[in-house]
Amino acid sequence: ADAKKLKPSEPVLNAGFEEGAGRSVGAWIEGPIEGGLRPSADGTQPGAGRRSLRMDVSASCSGGLIQRVVIEPGAVYRIQAKIRAEKLDGDAYVTLFTGDINAPITRTEMLKQIPNRWAEITGKFASQKRRCVYVCCYVKAKSGIVWFDDVELIREK
Repeated sequence: ADAKKLKPSEPVLNAGFEEGAGRSVGAWIEGPIEGGLRPSADGTQPGAGRRSLRMDVSASCSGGLIQRVVIEPGAVYRIQAKIRAEKLDGDAYVTLFTGDINAPITRTEMLKQIPNRWAEITGKFASQKRRCVYVCCYVKAKSGIVWFDDVELIREK
């Protein structure tokens, strides 16, 4: 039998939110969510693929969907995601944290308000001695809708 070379795997699973149904979005789980924030998988107008993550804000809220990812110590990663919003009163971005969702190690830039158009947001992250980190699609807002898609951690060096 031929031993196949393993390609380095993408640390973020289900980055495009293609798996799962309803409130279950594959490898993503609800992190600490306070207030009126409701995540769901959405098949209308994804950034890529067939689906994206939709976050409905019905009242003042903070929190998001998180995923624990295994990373390589001593590496530098680029965080990137596609994001879109409609009538958002607040902020939305992707953060990385280890212990406390409210004390992120790093985060992408915030969404700039371009109504209903997908925008790419990016950030940088040095793993240092860490072997795992939580990736979070984070929303802190009073009202509106935010979509996330293709949330990736790409190893740069």
